[in-house]
Amino acid sequence: MEDVYEAPPFTAADHTKLVKAVLDRPLHVIKYLDVPSGHAPTNLEVVDAALQVKSFDDETKARLRAARAGYLRFEEERAGRSASFTAHLERVHAALEGKSITEMIAAVDTLLAQEHLDDHAAAGLQLAKAILIDGADSIYAPDYPVYELLETVAFTGAQQVAQVDADFAAAGGGGSSGGAAAGLGSVGAAIAVIYGAFFD
Repeated sequence: MEDVYEAPPFTAADHTKLVKAVLDRPLHVIKYLDVPSGHAPTNLEVVDAALQVKSFDDETKARLRAARAGYLRFEEERAGRSASFTAHLERVHAALEGKSITEMIAAVDTLLAQEHLDDHAAAGLQLAKAILIDGADSIYAPDYPVYELLETVAFTGAQQVAQVDADFAAAGGGGSSGGAAAGLGSVGAAIAVIYGAFFD
């Protein structure tokens, strides 16, 4: 039976705290992963492993449950996307790809100013911007310790995590599921790369 945890609004600050907690303990999370050799763990497998980490405090575990529930809602909502919204998300991804955090924030501002956005799309971009700003000095800082591991496998580090976060937030349309899915998407991607590099 899937998680039906009812979460409060998942803010940009919640997102930063969740990603920081998991990226500060990647080996703790990997310890509880149970995936076949040669297979990268899914986002849900990562969060289910993280929920078993004993050293996470109650607030972190609450955010993990919120992220899981939000991600499941996000996946349901994705199936109902219109073609125009899908095209909008492709433009968002292209506008942010390969950019620094400062450049990503500026690109979001440009999209907000230039595109004819409905409320759903505009709210998603505003959430993406808030997430990027909130994490700029911590989870997206190039000298954040976990990126030393990621760089050893040619992973683009902070910029890649930020891109995943912004993509998910924009796709969530500003709702709580967007912020939660962004957190789960970025930690899932980072843990999967570390797992594949050192434990596969």
